[in-house]
Amino acid sequence: MLRIGLLTSGGDCQALNATMRGIVKTLMTNSEEPIEIYGFEDGYQGLIYSRFRVMTPADFSGILTRGGTILGTSRTPFKRLNIPEADGVEKVPAMVHTYHKLQLDCLFMLGGNGSTKTANRLREEGLNVIALPKTIDNDTWGTEMTFGFTSAIDVATKCIDDIHTTASSHGRVFVIEIMGHKVGWIPLYAGVAGGADVILIPEIPYDMDQVIKTIEHRMETGSRFTIVAVAEGAISKEDAALPKKEYKKKLAERTSPSIVYDIAKEIEAKTGRETRVAIPGHTQRGGQPDAQDRIFATQCGVEAALGCLRGEFGYMIALRDGKMCHMPLEDVAGKLKFVDPQSDLVREAKRWHQLRRRIASAGTAPIGAPRAYLPNCPRTCQDPAVRFARRVLRPAEDLEVSLGLLRQLGRPRLFVFLLRVPRVGCGVHFWEFSAAEDACILDFGRKAGTMGRILWKMSGS
Repeated sequence: MLRIGLLTSGGDCQALNATMRGIVKTLMTNSEEPIEIYGFEDGYQGLIYSRFRVMTPADFSGILTRGGTILGTSRTPFKRLNIPEADGVEKVPAMVHTYHKLQLDCLFMLGGNGSTKTANRLREEGLNVIALPKTIDNDTWGTEMTFGFTSAIDVATKCIDDIHTTASSHGRVFVIEIMGHKVGWIPLYAGVAGGADVILIPEIPYDMDQVIKTIEHRMETGSRFTIVAVAEGAISKEDAALPKKEYKKKLAERTSPSIVYDIAKEIEAKTGRETRVAIPGHTQRGGQPDAQDRIFATQCGVEAALGCLRGEFGYMIALRDGKMCHMPLEDVAGKLKFVDPQSDLVREAKRWHQLRRRIASAGTAPIGAPRAYLPNCPRTCQDPAVRFARRVLRPAEDLEVSLGLLRQLGRPRLFVFLLRVPRVGCGVHFWEFSAAEDACILDFGRKAGTMGRILWKMSGS
């Protein structure tokens, strides 16, 4: 008899059920002995107080697309692990006792950073533990992805998408609070995917003067609105320079609900633009898992189950270099995976915004585009579109970097059309975008290249 325990700990996310389904189905299919499944209710609290239910494979049928967790969850902070419960129960000894009482062969723990630290502590107590990387924040060290992350991005991106319409209708600045206290993975990815004009993440302290400058530049170039995506834990350069104790004191004295309200107030005061705050909040970890999360969660469940059947314990399932692998719990526990300010996506996002600003101000930009962009166009050509192209198109990497960014997003804002509209016999044509079209059009003729006609959506312009 193979006896296993399942628990989900910490904040919920969309793919917890899909992961447990992957574990159970793999065990039932591949085990040579009967399986007994114990589901602990409300995370580590169920393990502490022996709140569990014996489960069957039928309990895991039809839950692939169901968000949340059928076992329930709660937080048992690692920093309070050695502090007794309110009723005097010692947490760690109680968990060890329950494990041995049920004669478990393995405990599968689905949780984030704090929960993984607790799992490592149980490993040190001699328990067979396998951790699975659950968190919408994608901040678990040792893995390229956590389940819950891509679903949260989808929710946050849709929020930004939806805000665009009301922001443009009223000509407002919208400051959107995206989940991310210590790391900025969700606001970075959602901000890029949703076409936010400003993205503020904890890893890169922001300069409010630059934020204001960006908003004013958009106003000057005719943009009716601005979208500012802000991580919960975004911090200004001034606050980042404060000693830790002094910064905590400042946070304690804050009268506004969160940093986004302070940012919005300052924007409105300095720009005179009507500014609103939008907070998608817990919707970011609610609802159904997206396709990517379902796939990755299933992979995690399968790998964990196969490891258990091989008698391998004391690790976290991880994705590294595109492959599933095992990371020792002692190497993972207590570490966070931060956004690298020098990463490709951060660099490309910055270049993208720079290019958009260049296009927006092309009417006053100096002429000097390389002739390579206009191989069939005489220098004397006076066509307005060509003159505009000469002002805007600069080094080739502008286009290349932008294309690379759009491909990386998975949901590119780039559409290729087979039709060409020749004008004045030039190899490249560039039409200035209008508010109605919200797009820039480049036409690469055959003589200039093989790309065909490209519609390059300038989201948020």
